[in-house]
Amino acid sequence: MGIESFKEITTEILKELRASEKAPGQERIFTAGEKEFIVWQERKQNGVPINEGVQSDFIKVRDSFSINFN
Repeated sequence: MGIESFKEITTEILKELRASEKAPGQERIFTAGEKEFIVWQERKQNGVPINEGVQSDFIKVRDSFSINFN
């Protein structure tokens, strides 16, 4: 099977999958890797969220070494 045939078949399978009946309360059907890709895009644009405990640890390290982030 050539690459173009593979792409066509794969595209058709994904179209059929996404056209399937969705689970109650769900707006769309995700395929493998889509959710991860969306999170990656958000983090690339907005940065990686860091919880308050880790932020506090970073601040302590910064202060202990007198690091200035200006």
